[in-house]
Amino acid sequence: MAAPHNDFANMGWVKFLGFKTTEAAAGRCVIRLDPQPAHLNHNGDVNAAVLFGLAEIAGAGALVSGLGDFAAKAFVVARRGDIEYVGRARGAVTATGAIPADVFADIRERAARKEELEVPCPVTLTDDAGATISTASVVMLIRPRRERS
Repeated sequence: MAAPHNDFANMGWVKFLGFKTTEAAAGRCVIRLDPQPAHLNHNGDVNAAVLFGLAEIAGAGALVSGLGDFAAKAFVVARRGDIEYVGRARGAVTATGAIPADVFADIRERAARKEELEVPCPVTLTDDAGATISTASVVMLIRPRRERS
């Protein structure tokens, strides 16, 4: 059976969002949403819940991309998050999750000791002009994957 993260593209929420990954590197994930009518609120802006979903995915993507081979052995899930909406989300949205490289040394060391840890993943959401429309922090829980019986 494939590791659960390998089936990411087939998850219903991911399919609903329909975003494109424009950059994926260790500690960095950039995704872009060209919104569809189902993503919009009553004002014609991208719905707040959709923006939060993009932030969660970009933050988690930045974390998982920096974990390397450990990602397949880890259980990674959002523990909590917060978002500040600072501008209207009209049109395409880019969500950028970025975690500094030095954070991953500590994560790997603690994970090797099988510690459960929480990692804050900062995310910025921008419009096509590059203006910030939201800032977010998604705290991801990481622990070793438990054996299923």
